[in-house]
Amino acid sequence: MLRIRILLSIAALLGSALATDISGSGVTYALANNCSQGGCRAFSFDKGYLFQINEYGDKPDGIAVFDPKGGLAYQINVTTPDGSPANLAETAAADTDGTVLAPISYGGMGHWSGGIVVLNQDGKQVRFIDTGRFLPEAACFAPDHSIWVMGRRGNGKLVRKYSSDGKLIGSFLPRSLFPPGLPPAGSGVGWIRASHDRIGMMVYPGEGSNNPEWIELDLEGNLMGRWKLGPQFTGDPVTHNVTYSLGGFAFTSDGRLFAETETCPALYHCSDQLVLLAATARHGRR
Repeated sequence: MLRIRILLSIAALLGSALATDISGSGVTYALANNCSQGGCRAFSFDKGYLFQINEYGDKPDGIAVFDPKGGLAYQINVTTPDGSPANLAETAAADTDGTVLAPISYGGMGHWSGGIVVLNQDGKQVRFIDTGRFLPEAACFAPDHSIWVMGRRGNGKLVRKYSSDGKLIGSFLPRSLFPPGLPPAGSGVGWIRASHDRIGMMVYPGEGSNNPEWIELDLEGNLMGRWKLGPQFTGDPVTHNVTYSLGGFAFTSDGRLFAETETCPALYHCSDQLVLLAATARHGRR
């Protein structure tokens, strides 16, 4: 199991967004607990950008993007090729120039399709990468600007690599590496992030939805290692309130891996922590 060391504790915020740089680390921690309109579905962060996913029911889902200085860059609704409402995944990602990836699924029962919406720095939808029956849960840019996507269904592989212009380069991480059960990349909360020499992602081992693993591939798609993260959630057996949760992940420029956790000793009394996942565990035994 990966050993976790707490680096930073931040009180939970209500009705705002926070972006705090860790000096010299090249990573930004971001937190959002409220949405200005609609229902706040999820937040994620990448390369200093904060993404706030808004769900609007029978209308296309929307995304708000905050820049590294904490200002709102844009807020848009996402459109699909057939005009049906877009179901945004709960994470988004940014490239070094501010280009944003937003994985979506659309179509409805028995007719689901997937894709990656590519947004420029102004929030204009400049490209749509059609992933067909492969339904993306998360995506990220690698250092060479290639696009890595984790998802479900498709050809039995959990990860795909696309060129920056949307051409499929390869498929990796066979489903057969995991026990039967739930889709390993289909939890609804997917995380995939790139370092200078690897792609890391949180997936589920198949037999249960509360025991995620951290998987790392090299930039050619070869498996480098996999490690247990412990429970994603724990709760009070009497009140059933969540007392601990494991959230998003980010690499620093030198390959260190950080995660966001939340502890709630009492209802509505929560604190968020930025933690470092020990490199000795990740580069040693499983």
